[in-house]
Amino acid sequence: MKRPSLMPADTPDEVAPAWLSCLVWAVGEPSVLAAFRLETGNEWSPGRTALDKMIDDAVGADENFARAFVKWFNENVWGPMDGTEP
Repeated sequence: MKRPSLMPADTPDEVAPAWLSCLVWAVGEPSVLAAFRLETGNEWSPGRTALDKMIDDAVGADENFARAFVKWFNENVWGPMDGTEP
């Protein structure tokens, strides 16, 4: 598995599958997503119409959301590998 570019630097490569699995769980977990939205103010959700989706694609809204969520996830859900506070 290629190391995900947004995976924390202190996470060993062999732990990448666990990190990715936890990330997928987190973005699909309503309570985690609600905490992210509350703490960051990021309310983006995928467009429902074809036009909304084209606009999202044009401005990179989905990628911006993903990057923001992963950064927040790394700090608030995954945390440092040594268990200390960041």
